Amino acid sequence: ERCTFTFTLNAYYSMFSGILRLHDPAFLARMPKELPLLFLSGDADPVGEQGKGVRRAIQSLKDAGVQNIESIFYPGARHELLMELNRQEVMADIAHWLEAQLQP
Repeated sequence: ERCTFTFTLNAYYSMFSGILRLHDPAFLARMPKELPLLFLSGDADPVGEQGKGVRRAIQSLKDAGVQNIESIFYPGARHELLMELNRQEVMADIAHWLEAQLQP
């Protein structure tokens, strides 16, 4: 009722396929080790297990040799960070990270 779109069968397939890849050593071995990644999560996000699931995903990637990983956990924020009261802070953090990645 509060959602602005229909979450399709394909969306569920893509979401669960992506989650399974985080546990697939063959997939993780093919990840570019220099790929810069930014993980953002609310520490009250039930989907990310209040940050625990996100930290496991980060550790999975680090175990596979990916080194350029940054993360930001927002206190009290839930799942939709760009809809939270601090969305300006989140957007500024994303912009700052992108600018840092684009520096020669």
